[in-house]
Amino acid sequence: IFQNLLPLAVVGSNETVKVGNQYVRARQYPWGVVQVENENHCDFKKLRDSLIEKNMLDLIETTHSKHYEMFRRNRLGELGLADNVDGKQMSISDTLDMKRNDLRHELEQREHTLKEVFIQKVKDKEAELKETEKQINEQLTNIKKQYKDQKDKCDEKWRIL
Repeated sequence: IFQNLLPLAVVGSNETVKVGNQYVRARQYPWGVVQVENENHCDFKKLRDSLIEKNMLDLIETTHSKHYEMFRRNRLGELGLADNVDGKQMSISDTLDMKRNDLRHELEQREHTLKEVFIQKVKDKEAELKETEKQINEQLTNIKKQYKDQKDKCDEKWRIL
C-alpha cells in the first residue's frame, strides 16, 4: 500500500491560517494556502497513517526498550541508585540492597569518625581537668604552707610571751 503512495508531497507548518470560517494548520504562499491536513493539498496524513500502521509495534518496542529504559536509568542515577558497573540492568531490590549496604558502610564510617572525635575531646577535657586539679593542689599546698608558716610564727610569738 505504501509503495502506491510514492512519491509523497509533504508540507509541514507550525502556523494556523484562517481559511473560510476555520483556522487550520497551513502554509501561506503568495499564490495561495497549502493546508497540512487536507489530502488534496498534502500527503502528510497518508504518510503519518502508513508509518503508524506499519511501524507501530516497532515504535512501541523502541519506546519501551530504549526511551523508558533511558529514563529509568537517568532517574535512578539522580537518586543515587545506578546500574551495576557492567551496565547490566539490576533488579530494583538488588539496587536497593546495594544502596542500603553503601549507606550502612557510610554510616559506620561517620560513626567511627564521630567516636574518634568524641574520644579526642574527652581526652582533651581530661587533660584540662588534670591540669586544673594540679593547679588547685599547688594552690592548696601553698595555702597549707602559708598557714603552717603563720602558725609557726604565732606559736613562736606565743612562746616568747
